[in-house]
Amino acid sequence: MKTTKQTIAIVPCVTYHEGIEEAVTRALELSGAAVAMRGPPSRVLVKPNLISFVPPDRAIGTHPAVVHAVVRFLQRAGHSVIIGDSHSGAFLWSKKGLERLYGITGMQAVAEDTGCDLNFDIRWERHALPEGKVLKRVELLRILTEVDWVVNVPKLKTHVYTGITGAVKNLFGLVPGHFKISYHARFSDIERFAYALRDIALSIPVRATVMDGVTAMEGDGPTGGTPIDVGVIVAGMDLLALDQVTARFCGLDPLSLPWLGGDPPTIIGPSPEEILPMGLARPATKTHDMGIFANPVIRSVARRLLKDVFSPAPKMWEERCVRCGVCVEACPVDALRLGEKDDAPQVQKGRCIRCYCCHEACPHNAVSIPRSRLAQWLT
Repeated sequence: MKTTKQTIAIVPCVTYHEGIEEAVTRALELSGAAVAMRGPPSRVLVKPNLISFVPPDRAIGTHPAVVHAVVRFLQRAGHSVIIGDSHSGAFLWSKKGLERLYGITGMQAVAEDTGCDLNFDIRWERHALPEGKVLKRVELLRILTEVDWVVNVPKLKTHVYTGITGAVKNLFGLVPGHFKISYHARFSDIERFAYALRDIALSIPVRATVMDGVTAMEGDGPTGGTPIDVGVIVAGMDLLALDQVTARFCGLDPLSLPWLGGDPPTIIGPSPEEILPMGLARPATKTHDMGIFANPVIRSVARRLLKDVFSPAPKMWEERCVRCGVCVEACPVDALRLGEKDDAPQVQKGRCIRCYCCHEACPHNAVSIPRSRLAQWLT
């Protein structure tokens, strides 16, 4: 079968307990990525989504069964493998923190079973991005300089800030935790932040992407949404093409996501519409049909005038908050304060830039993104 770089394969896989290796291999073969992943023995970084210190059953991170299948595929091709990521925010950004992260998310078990390595090097290096649209340099984990190429293994999820967590957004995890905060502060406008994500992703030598869509997350992802059984493995070589497919899964128009573009992908297997006719539930901050607000000029003005309508400030759930301080550490503009009493942290709405890093970083799902009745009526 003749394939192009934009070919995306969707393969049914309804459980993590059986048939997962076959589904991953089938998706890689159909998309043409399997050919690109073979060749001379190489050192390969497998990059899952390990956003927070939570177990796999919450559908927040890439399931270890999918990572295990990818590692086995690479090992059969003669490559040595290292698994690596950096979790959200600066909190616990240390070797000890990574040990805890890998243990809770199941990556330690994958390494023990397959014999692959885990990355504990928290050092970073600055890389030039001469062709970047908004970024001309970026700080990335040092492990990238010690591998030949990368296999990207994201989770199929909605996202309250960017709409989706897909192939492009997952690679932001190669920016060390403390630098993630500075990028959110620097690019508080969602469109510029999205282009920064694209600049970073396209600078990384990704040879293939394998998306875990067996159990996805809908609603207020990437950490506060609801698990939903989708039953697919999605694979391909082109990051932007795969994110076009992901956007359709999540019920979003791919053109509404500013980092997407280029030719539409060729899809092998059932289409997103055939698998999920209604799409996944959207995040509370994302609109269903923006009408006149689809115009970028009108939308830009409306965002400034109706900030709380289109981008509501986060709100803390007192009954869930344990005052761990993760959200305070994650805020790039110091808009959260942890008081002396037993109350949850308070949001200073005037300082808040609506990046939702607090929502993303909270390990207890204690940060909500409320929508006003006016916002629901407009959308």
